[in-house]
Amino acid sequence: MMRTSQGWLGVALASLLLFAGVSRQQVWAEQRGVYVTPLPGKEGGLISETKVYDHSYAVVIGIDAYQKLPQLTGAVRDARTVKKALEEQGFTVTEVIDSAATRQAIAELLGDKLRYGAGPEDRVLVFFAGHGVSTGTGDTAMGYLMPVEGVREAPVSTGISMMELQNWFAGYQAKHVMFVADACYSGLALSTRATGLSPQTMDYLKKVTKKKVRVALVAGGAGEEVNELHGQGLFTSFFLEAIGGVADADKNGVITSDEIAAYVKPNVAQTAMQLYQTDQNPQIGRRGEGEFIFLNPMGARHAFFSKPLEQPRVEQISEPKREMTALAKGGWTLLGIGAAGIVTGGVMYKFTQDEIDKQSSSFSGDHAAAEIYSAVSYTSFAIGGAALATGAILLIVDSVQRPKVAVFTPLLGSDGKSVMAWWGGRW
Repeated sequence: MMRTSQGWLGVALASLLLFAGVSRQQVWAEQRGVYVTPLPGKEGGLISETKVYDHSYAVVIGIDAYQKLPQLTGAVRDARTVKKALEEQGFTVTEVIDSAATRQAIAELLGDKLRYGAGPEDRVLVFFAGHGVSTGTGDTAMGYLMPVEGVREAPVSTGISMMELQNWFAGYQAKHVMFVADACYSGLALSTRATGLSPQTMDYLKKVTKKKVRVALVAGGAGEEVNELHGQGLFTSFFLEAIGGVADADKNGVITSDEIAAYVKPNVAQTAMQLYQTDQNPQIGRRGEGEFIFLNPMGARHAFFSKPLEQPRVEQISEPKREMTALAKGGWTLLGIGAAGIVTGGVMYKFTQDEIDKQSSSFSGDHAAAEIYSAVSYTSFAIGGAALATGAILLIVDSVQRPKVAVFTPLLGSDGKSVMAWWGGRW
């Protein structure tokens, strides 16, 4: 009898240890520079490990609580999710949320502080989630980001125009600047006529990491509304997947702004049409032949360290990081409860067998206690088993509900008819 109870206890403890070991936390060291180590056969003109950025700065702006525009529900959440992803990529991130996102505060940060704060070998990324307004059509089209006090009928006086943004970015010393906007009405006036260097260009990586660039990627064209997927902006979701590694089309460990656009644009458009029967067509605009660079966390030889590591660190990730859904949280919680129930049942089962053994050997055992222990044991096993099964079902349902979207790779900027007419050629 005692062997049987010990066996049950061992199984229960093993289940608990297995549950405790399924999660891990990735910790990044303090970061000061970005290095690219060329992969064999994909050097792109880089002879050895090359430092491409001294510092990485980002500003994330998210506005839900508009004062004079319709309230939003996911912009702040998207901004904070992007902030976390950028921090893992080595960025120093400034967060501007809700009431802090006034026109004056944004202008001071983007127009003044970054102009003098970023150096010539730095990169700067600005992410905006909130309302956008478009005025005019064709060559007269102009897009405006709306701060927290913005008024739809007065975008010129209360919004921030794309012309104003590009003037700020033009004044930065930073080598590479990227603007990303997941706006509620993001018909932002930029041009997609400019194109970067072809990846087939000789010494491609060497050239695009040295040349300057200003690039913008926005969630949709004029008159389009953005969609959400699992509580997150559809555009933001695919942008995070892109910089998480899946956009590295040539698998060289480097993700360029062109590769990000090549992943985000068709996937957003395809998903919006399939799931919501609406048009949402992200737009890209650029000025310069450089490329804004991310390292691929799924395959880069080195991450963001001030000097080379003696042993290169490689992070193996099965899929891009996602925020845990309510179903997933419930599933893991039930697995924990189930494991605890199994452990409790095993312990109570042991106590039951001890009492039975005492009764068999010396007639000294407590029969009532044995019955109580037995009842608690089998109840714990039943509850634990049910919780484990239910938790597993919730996790399976959560996995099935995640959309499976095909990845396309179209030619960028081929139409030449974007309403985003102010970005290229005006620096």
